[in-house]
Amino acid sequence: MLACDGRSILAAMKNRLAIFAFLFTLPAFLQAQSAITGTWKVEGGSATPWTLTLQANGNRLTGTASRGTAGPVAIEDGSIDGNTLSFTYKSSDGNETISFKGTITGEEIALTASGSARFTAKRNSYPVGGGVSAPRPVYQPEPILPEEALASKVRGRSVRLSAVVDAEGVPQDVRVIRPLGVGFDESAIDAVGKWRFQPGRKDGQPVPVDVIIDVTFHVL
Repeated sequence: MLACDGRSILAAMKNRLAIFAFLFTLPAFLQAQSAITGTWKVEGGSATPWTLTLQANGNRLTGTASRGTAGPVAIEDGSIDGNTLSFTYKSSDGNETISFKGTITGEEIALTASGSARFTAKRNSYPVGGGVSAPRPVYQPEPILPEEALASKVRGRSVRLSAVVDAEGVPQDVRVIRPLGVGFDESAIDAVGKWRFQPGRKDGQPVPVDVIIDVTFHVL
């Protein structure tokens, strides 16, 4: 697993809170050196935007799809054959199933949904690797917790967030992928949204890069 130089021990807050570690990491699947691995935004064919986070593993395709403001749902039956791919999306309530097929050309995927609707997915961010460098945090303000979180006595547990660090070094699309609850999730999102980074680069130019950020709390 790749890791940026973002590990830091933060001082106690209100004499009751200590952040044991703020660990900035990149997930193993984002290290895959593949033309398809990364985050894609789907345009056209529907007023509702889609976000695809895809991981190529040989001929196997895994990842998530989210529609509009709905949370991400794991894709099913994903496969890759040369520059073509296919997968199935099933809504979290089970009321909708959509089969996608697509062709990858450079930074775009031409997609057909359930045999008719057509979409274009454009790359929104890159995984680290294959000539893409990792962002490095340069400003990391501490989170501020509400009273209910301070009273929870949580020790050594983490909120895991996903985000895209854009070409300006600003975190975008910060989402919880492993919650802790009791006010910790909101605090972690708010704090990380204020972080600033030296952006990742591809071919010498700053580019948006996918990251995973673990925020580990100890309430004293």
